[in-house]
Amino acid sequence: MVPSVRAVLAESELFCGHSPAELIEVTDRLRHRISEFPRGTILAVEGAPCSHVGIILEGAVEIQKVMASGRATTIDRLEAGQIFGEALVFSPARSYPATITALRRTVVMYVSGDEIIRLCREDAAFLRRFLGLLSGKILMLNRRVRDLSYASIRQKVAARILEQAGADDAREIRLGVTRREMAEELGVPRPSLSRELARMRDDGLIDFAGDRIRIIDPEGLEDVLFE
Repeated sequence: MVPSVRAVLAESELFCGHSPAELIEVTDRLRHRISEFPRGTILAVEGAPCSHVGIILEGAVEIQKVMASGRATTIDRLEAGQIFGEALVFSPARSYPATITALRRTVVMYVSGDEIIRLCREDAAFLRRFLGLLSGKILMLNRRVRDLSYASIRQKVAARILEQAGADDAREIRLGVTRREMAEELGVPRPSLSRELARMRDDGLIDFAGDRIRIIDPEGLEDVLFE
């Protein structure tokens, strides 16, 4: 395994916390395969069998659910060091519920479910990180379901802003995504999202510039959720 791969793994969700010596010991015994995908390549299509966990070594992927109408809803975007398939490889169905596409040239390390089980048995710290990764994925999916369950675009946007403001009641947040990406995550048309943001600004709830949003009336935003 080349040093550059170990450098990515050292910062990854599964292997962070290992000392350099421990990482060498673990990865030298790690059974895996590495695949490279050009931009736009479909890594996995919805319904395809999932037998391996994928660790992104380079590039980025987009996970999308394609509806019967043809509209695609973005579930997540993953960068180098992040993982996919960890909740699927041990599921009864063992199939992808969404389509994974390379956003740019992407390199992925695939590790089998059996190999993950071996690592969990031999390394308690790895087991804790793997369980933490599964917990985080559940929370993320719960948020996506919540976003899609709101009836109006206004509610979806208000919920996202309030969530990012967090428990510390921050009055200014940075979305970290483009309008197009946010619209796909919320499952709404991008022009409709832009119009709703403008209306919320006109109503004195928020102000915004680029991907930064300043919350002017947090109580008013909360009221939106119960409209």
